[in-house]
Amino acid sequence: MINFNIIDSPDLLSIGKYEFKLHHIRIGRNLGNTIAINDPSISTRDKIVLRTNKSGLIVESNCNFLINGKKVNGVLNIKIEDQITFGNTHIKIASFDLSNIIIADAYYDKLEKISNDDPKLSILLENIEEFYINLTNESLDDLEK
Repeated sequence: MINFNIIDSPDLLSIGKYEFKLHHIRIGRNLGNTIAINDPSISTRDKIVLRTNKSGLIVESNCNFLINGKKVNGVLNIKIEDQITFGNTHIKIASFDLSNIIIADAYYDKLEKISNDDPKLSILLENIEEFYINLTNESLDDLEK
């Protein structure tokens, strides 16, 4: 589970608390992301990914972003209360839970290799995974009611 707050953004509708029962979340301007933010300072190709693994919560991106005001890029471990600035959107990590984590490092390594070898297949696999995750979350939400 990953919980965070979007505390400021040009996209006023995106501001608020978010809780996901997922091991990864994509945030960007493109509608194919888990959270699509209408922030003109973010390219439609750029995104950040929040994901849990055995070492904690990781943020990764294909572009520059800020963590607690410091310019970074690539893959980094983050902690509760860290603030991510992506374009003009500010995200604050509230909590994350590793108790039910899927150890997915090998899976993501394989996806990265596929992405390098066959970008179209990689996009298809990401879409299938996202569909499955959304379907699973809908089922979990129904069970909790």
